[in-house]
Amino acid sequence: MTVQDRIVKNKTSLLELAEYLQNVSEACKIHGVSRQHFYDIKQVTAADVLNDRVIPFFESHMIPVMRILTDIGAEYCGAQEKHLYELFLQMNDIDHTMTKAKSPQTNGISKRYDFLCAVESTQAYS
Repeated sequence: MTVQDRIVKNKTSLLELAEYLQNVSEACKIHGVSRQHFYDIKQVTAADVLNDRVIPFFESHMIPVMRILTDIGAEYCGAQEKHLYELFLQMNDIDHTMTKAKSPQTNGISKRYDFLCAVESTQAYS
């Protein structure tokens, strides 16, 4: 196992532990990292999945990606000039639409996408 593989495995295990515990703070405490580090990992993961899986899939079917719908989670939202996910969307000229807070129908759609991203990223790094 290379150093890169160990780093990826460690980051993936942090994400999986937080999902299992349903508590980001506790998962970060167990791994000995800050919550900011956790959200930085999630930003990179979200942008990577979009770049590696989502956009190529739609391009292979000749469908342009013009808008992305996400929830208002920290991995998707932030200052547009600093946040990795927002920067990626700007570079690819994709509009970012966020769901309203406490809107079960639209939150359900984006939560399913979040779950699929987590599954895909786990499989990609396994």
